[in-house]
Amino acid sequence: MTVTTTMSMTDEVQAPGADSIPVRHTGPRVIVGIDDLRSAVGTHLGVSDWLTVDQSRIDDFAAVTRDEQWIHVDPVRAEDGPFGATVAHGMLTSRSAPALLWEVAVIDGMGPAINYGLNKVRFPGPAAGGLTRADACLGQ
Repeated sequence: MTVTTTMSMTDEVQAPGADSIPVRHTGPRVIVGIDDLRSAVGTHLGVSDWLTVDQSRIDDFAAVTRDEQWIHVDPVRAEDGPFGATVAHGMLTSRSAPALLWEVAVIDGMGPAINYGLNKVRFPGPAAGGLTRADACLGQ
């Protein structure tokens, strides 16, 4: 079984009274045991709350990973760079997925969860600071 998590980012927050209603996180879906897990295959697990990815979070990630390239940590220099502002590390957005996934679903009645790895992780565009959230589906 695989969990497909799509991370979306935006620098816009929906204004009150807007036509569409934003997805509201209602708490994690609780899956109890292997039978519940098997029956959830092919389903949409849910959407997490938004996580703010601000310059402070980007700087902290840069310090921990020692990836302090100016495109991430120097807002003044980044203004003249290819994106006009600093951008978050692609790995910062992917490393946010496990924490956000706990908001979407939890599995009880089983042993420890082991991160087996990532398949087909791509960063198709720059991750500007703003908001990110996880949208998770359980696959075969």
